[in-house]
Amino acid sequence: MHTTRPHLQTRPLPTLPTFEEPNVARFLVVPGSDGGFLIPSDQHPHGDLHLQQLDAPGVIRSLPAVLLFRTRYLAGSRFSVRVNGSAEFQFQGGEGGAQSWHEVIAPGVLREEDNEIVLFVAPDSGGQVIFSEIAILYTSNKLTVTRPIVLEPAG
Repeated sequence: MHTTRPHLQTRPLPTLPTFEEPNVARFLVVPGSDGGFLIPSDQHPHGDLHLQQLDAPGVIRSLPAVLLFRTRYLAGSRFSVRVNGSAEFQFQGGEGGAQSWHEVIAPGVLREEDNEIVLFVAPDSGGQVIFSEIAILYTSNKLTVTRPIVLEPAG
């Protein structure tokens, strides 16, 4: 037995006016993550790192996004990644090594401005984790992004 889904109307009706709305894929790349962040580190804070003021211009909040990152960890490390205080992904590192991750962020979690990613390593797991190459893939309704003009004095 199989279930047939009805075909959804995606073409405009010829008698109704239409408008165009761009939908493009964008990457929000976390600055500095190419070199990686070691947690816990000798610097404050010891067990977590808050990556703040991350913007996703034109994010369509009704669609999911995808969090991408790499880790290198010691065996047994327990760690988590949280996006905007609501989407939390928890992991238990098996054998030590490197691994790439991708996790779906639910619709409505990612905001256009001031997103925060919190990287956490459980202190009782006795492990260290290097988080690197962190990015979020999302759908945007902006084809271009406005950037401020920076003028440097002639020297």
